[in-house]
Amino acid sequence: MKQGIEGAAAIVRIAESEDASADECYAAGWMSELNHFLPEDSHRAAQMYQNAAVKGHLSAQLALGEMRLAGKGGYPMDPASNSLSYKRWPRRDTSMR
Repeated sequence: MKQGIEGAAAIVRIAESEDASADECYAAGWMSELNHFLPEDSHRAAQMYQNAAVKGHLSAQLALGEMRLAGKGGYPMDPASNSLSYKRWPRRDTSMR
């Protein structure tokens, strides 16, 4: 278990560097979000996912979008922009126009 914790910490250090690959950033985000050998930290996860997404990592783009929809990682939840908002907010009837 100690090796896993040390390995996770090393990946985060590498991912926080300027020349980190998209995969390294995504791995650090995933471990931070899901509490895998690291304390859960949604803010760090969002930042790592953002870094990976900018570098073209598709899974990071998806994970970042899911975090934004859920209001995690420091992103406020905006019911108006949530694709699932129809479950909570009445829909406007446009058929009568």
